[in-house]
Amino acid sequence: MKNTDLPKGCLFPNSTRSMANRDGKAARSYNTQMHLLKLVELVSRVRATTKKTEKTALLAEFLRQTRGRETELAALYLCGALAQGKIGIGGRLIEEAMTERPPSGEVLTLTDVDHAFDAVVGHQGSGSTERKVGALRGLFERARADEREFLGQLMMGEIRQGALEGLLLDAVAKAALLPSAQVRQAMMLSGNIGEVARVAMDGGRDGRALPLFSAALHPCGAHACQQCRRRGGDTRAARRSGVRV
Repeated sequence: MKNTDLPKGCLFPNSTRSMANRDGKAARSYNTQMHLLKLVELVSRVRATTKKTEKTALLAEFLRQTRGRETELAALYLCGALAQGKIGIGGRLIEEAMTERPPSGEVLTLTDVDHAFDAVVGHQGSGSTERKVGALRGLFERARADEREFLGQLMMGEIRQGALEGLLLDAVAKAALLPSAQVRQAMMLSGNIGEVARVAMDGGRDGRALPLFSAALHPCGAHACQQCRRRGGDTRAARRSGVRV
């Protein structure tokens, strides 16, 4: 099937849910759903080591266990960002929604957290503050103490792990078997590390998805991007006039 024959919204041909390394051995496995607790434990392990190579290896191994939207969410949360952007929650509302009761209900997944933040953002108008608190309380009631702490820090923008974005880009390249420079170029054009991680990890074993992704963001190519920067232009302007992903 040619690119022009792809269904609307499908930019990357030959994508697959599994990858293989150059020796033909399986390079990626994933859980059905990634638990928030696994991410919280990863953050602790990354913070516990001072070695860049160990941090990168830990991050790469974690990314190999995710797929699709969860890859995107994992990358964003690791860098202290939300898919929804600013959600209008401050310390007072978090404190009001917080609970010290033992967790109840099913174990939280990254997707559960994302849906909860969607609900918070969706509450607008009269009485929205109470509804936002209610949505957060429902999230906290399912979370363990360490998960609650992480979620509070995430919403307050307090996730600080040094130059983690650069490490995470290296981890994406390592996990997806892609050149680091290619991943960094995609990040330069996109500005969204979650988006870049998802495309790289779900791009298929031939490694063509990320170059196509970069080309879609800036059809004029990398050379032209350099010219745009010299002219003071926005390297992401093409995204608004080109293919949307």
